[in-house]
Amino acid sequence: MKKHFVIIVLLAITFISINDANAQNSLFGVDLGLALPAGGLNAGTGFGIEAKGIIPMKKHPYIAFGIGVGYYWWGEKKISGYDNSRSNIPISATLMLFVSQNPIRLYFGSDFSMNFMSITSESWFSGVKGSRTDQHFGFAPLFGIIAPIGDNTNIIGTMKYNLILIDETFNFLSLRVGLTF
Repeated sequence: MKKHFVIIVLLAITFISINDANAQNSLFGVDLGLALPAGGLNAGTGFGIEAKGIIPMKKHPYIAFGIGVGYYWWGEKKISGYDNSRSNIPISATLMLFVSQNPIRLYFGSDFSMNFMSITSESWFSGVKGSRTDQHFGFAPLFGIIAPIGDNTNIIGTMKYNLILIDETFNFLSLRVGLTF
């Protein structure tokens, strides 16, 4: 699994680098946010971080593509004799459709992701600890805003509802704020 993750990250960096050299107004950014559980996600409020590249289409400035890698984590939750903690590493491709242009740009779109989900459990009684990591596809409708705050610097805010496609329901709402350059 670690090999697959390294290969995907290297491909993402290569893709961003090649397109950054060719595209006008490409953005690279980092954002932080909350991960609020929904559906069957039995966890407390989590936190996340994501690095991403956004590449607008030259001929269609209302459309942009993005690629990103993130990390979400949820603290311990006591469930029937166990302390459970969860984490997720999503590698995502994003389609963004802008509904307004400069200077403040509102957008909506969707993320398609490969999620590397981990759960760690520790028994209260025996102290035995175990963990498991699985890969799952995901989809997330999103809405956001990009606003300039200086030369080549923007603030970005995104709200997205993450639907991770596994047997049980694993959904969460992420509210993120960050900077792009």
